[in-house]
Formats: sequence, structure tokens, C-alpha cells
Amino acid sequence: MNSITPVPPPRFFATPSGQKYNHPTRSFPAGPTRSLMSSSDITPNAPDTPTALDHTRVFLNSRREAIVIFGAWFVALCWSVPYCYINGYGHQIDPETFSTTLGIPSWLFGGILLPWIAADLFTTWVCFFFMQDDELGTAGDEEGHAAAEMAATEGGVA
Repeated sequence: MNSITPVPPPRFFATPSGQKYNHPTRSFPAGPTRSLMSSSDITPNAPDTPTALDHTRVFLNSRREAIVIFGAWFVALCWSVPYCYINGYGHQIDPETFSTTLGIPSWLFGGILLPWIAADLFTTWVCFFFMQDDELGTAGDEEGHAAAEMAATEGGVA
């Protein structure tokens, strides 16, 4: 028969400034409290430490582009779903008065095809004019390739 060992409650340790500290990834043995951490492992938040994250240019551009793309998707959703519901469903279909545009039902043309074409044009604009190229740096293995290519272009053997 398997018995389950109860998990001891988390142990709290005081930081040098007197604040309670609980390390979420360390497990502590049951029994008398003993510290598994040295004071150098505990780094309390100093008042002069900035709390704002320093975001890279790549992150900021990616976030901006994602917000624009999501906004465009949301606008298309808010147009297509109500338009198709209001104009395409719940009506009696009379073949003599049924309207078509280019052989497609008008509600389908205005609710699906036009937003699709607008989304294609918007995506083209975003890709060619709105998005920005950012320097990503070089990977560790690319430095060896760059040196080999440089030696090959200079006539040396890599």
C-alpha cells in the first residue's frame, strides 16, 4: 500500500532587511527550520532598482505590429459576422428578388469577399511599409561561417 507523504508548509526566511522570503522552487525538509540558502542568494528589492522592464527594440516593434494585426482582425470580425448574420440569415429566399453581385449572393460578397480583399490589401501594406527590420545580432555558430566566407573571398583556404 502506497502512502503519500504530506508536503510540509513553505518555510519563510527573513531577508537582511527583515522581510519574509519564500523561495518557490526549493524544497525544505520537515523538522526543525534550517536555512538552505545563504544571504548572498537573497536579493531584496532595493529602492533604487528600477521596476520598469527594459524592452528591446525588437520586442517593441513586434508588439506594435501584433497590436496592429490583431486590431485589423478584430475590425474584420466586427464587420463580417454581423453583416452576414443580418443580411444572409433569417430571410425568405425568393428566386425572383434574390440579389447577386458578380454571380455571388450580395450578402456573401459584402460580408466575406470585400473584407477578404481589404484584408489582403492591408496585409500587403503592413508587410511592405509598416513593419521594420531589426538587427537580431549573430548566433554563435554564424561567426565561424562568417570567418570562413571572409577567408574564401580573400583567396585563403578556410
